[in-house]
Amino acid sequence: MNKLKIIVIFILIFFSSASYSFDSVTTLVGGGTLSERANSALSGQGDIWLKWHDNENIKFDFDYYAAANISKINVAQAKFLLPSTDIIVGRQQTGWGVGLTVNPIDILNPKPVGSSFDPAFVRDGRDAVVITRYLDSQSKIELIYAGGFDRDYAAKIKTRLFESDFAFSYINKGRRNYSGIVEAKDKVIGLEMTGTLPTEWGYWVEGARYMDSRLNELVIGTDYYFGDWHPTFEYYRNGFGNHNMANYDANLILRGRLMGRDYFIPSCSVSVSEKLSLTGFGLVNLNDSSFALAGVADYFINDNLELIVMPFLIQGNPGSEYGIQKAAVGNAALQARIKWVF
Repeated sequence: MNKLKIIVIFILIFFSSASYSFDSVTTLVGGGTLSERANSALSGQGDIWLKWHDNENIKFDFDYYAAANISKINVAQAKFLLPSTDIIVGRQQTGWGVGLTVNPIDILNPKPVGSSFDPAFVRDGRDAVVITRYLDSQSKIELIYAGGFDRDYAAKIKTRLFESDFAFSYINKGRRNYSGIVEAKDKVIGLEMTGTLPTEWGYWVEGARYMDSRLNELVIGTDYYFGDWHPTFEYYRNGFGNHNMANYDANLILRGRLMGRDYFIPSCSVSVSEKLSLTGFGLVNLNDSSFALAGVADYFINDNLELIVMPFLIQGNPGSEYGIQKAAVGNAALQARIKWVF
């Protein structure tokens, strides 16, 4: 479905209602990056919500995103709230998984590794139909049919057992073009589990089994709150990766793919004040000892204006995963952006 068709459909639905409201929130982000290869980029994003005044069971959402050399519709969806069932039709930002940095079962609409730490990140949308059936207050079944380069469909059941949340999923993954790479079809079985240990540390487990490829992905994580401090630790097992860096594909690494087999991913955030929060996180390739470190300083100048500063450090021997990135972009960078919401 192209952009013109989506816009026309929503205009017709919007004005077919005798009573309607028009609510809008616009977010503009501008800034740049300094590194050994100096570059800068400006981006802007607009978010508009449309809903009927006289019917709270039907909602419409529309999100248009524009940045340097990019213009796209991320969301153009209609949501129908029926008794015990929600139905969402259109372009939407569907995401699965409980991992913080990496999500093995986030296959239908994946996001870049580490993007959850970026306050200005906006997930792409995908044309889909999502049906959610609520079985009780703790259990639900979710069905998804997604179009695009190739069609995907998936089912997930989520429930609570033994004081923990469990989810089991099946994904029929179609052939797709992701980051310029054509991926083969596959059938995937997923598992998600979250809960709290007796020591009050939280934990999460997320895994995916690719039935045709016979490969596994796994994320295990834990976190704790020490007052305003929030450390997290994750281990990621990448079944598609390699122990030997001689087998790395530099093109895939520069496209954002993780090429190693085992990763340690620590992070820590602290709320310094009501206006300032700080976060640091790292990606450590345990197979070649290369790593990337990043920080986020998020400062609210006022209720509408936000300053985001992100320093980066990349280290690794030549030919290692982050050694390849270091050779391409340098070993240090600083990104600064202003985020204005009105």
